[in-house]
Amino acid sequence: MHPDMNDFSDILDIDIQDQLQVRLVIQVHGAIHYRMRLNGHLITDLDTTYTVGLFSTVNLKCTVIEPNAGAVEIKLLAINGQEVLPKYQHLAQPSTAWIDREGTWKFTIDQPFYPWYHRISGQGWVA
Repeated sequence: MHPDMNDFSDILDIDIQDQLQVRLVIQVHGAIHYRMRLNGHLITDLDTTYTVGLFSTVNLKCTVIEPNAGAVEIKLLAINGQEVLPKYQHLAQPSTAWIDREGTWKFTIDQPFYPWYHRISGQGWVA
């Protein structure tokens, strides 16, 4: 076979790496000490874009160390342009986008994004 030609399996090969663009926008109110992690990575910017694989799970976790009369607000969590938070904040633990208490707040998508999104948005399931 000629070196520039692809065979059938090469043509159908799907690249699943870095196919989901996760955008997280937070706003800090007052004096609060917290740690925000997205899939285990510490988030220090107020507007962050992070890429994950097509079949990856998404785990967002905020640990408030000292509330000090302040709060962290999740303004937006979007995946490939689809709003996830605050739209589906009822799935967070506790179910809020305003984090102002000492302890840990979590939001998890425990399966690949598109099947999860289709199910949760009432669009049915994806084969």
